[in-house]
Amino acid sequence: DWSSDVCSSDLAFGLTPRQLDVLGYICQGMSNKIIARALGMRETTVKAHVMQIMRRLNADNRTQVALRVAQMGFPATVPAASPKV
Repeated sequence: DWSSDVCSSDLAFGLTPRQLDVLGYICQGMSNKIIARALGMRETTVKAHVMQIMRRLNADNRTQVALRVAQMGFPATVPAASPKV
């Protein structure tokens, strides 16, 4: 699975598997609401994951997160099925 492949690499940034799932959606430009629906969690939980991801990557916003991830060669693919909108 997507997050376990990344977790076993040096590209995990110290993130949990669930945070890596959220990161995949961030890199696809998905909103917190869509990420929450896709992963079956509350939007506030997604926001907490996004904040932790930004801290770990020393990023000020989601765009910086996606740029840093892309520059490091992280596979920017959505982990599971496409989100249901």
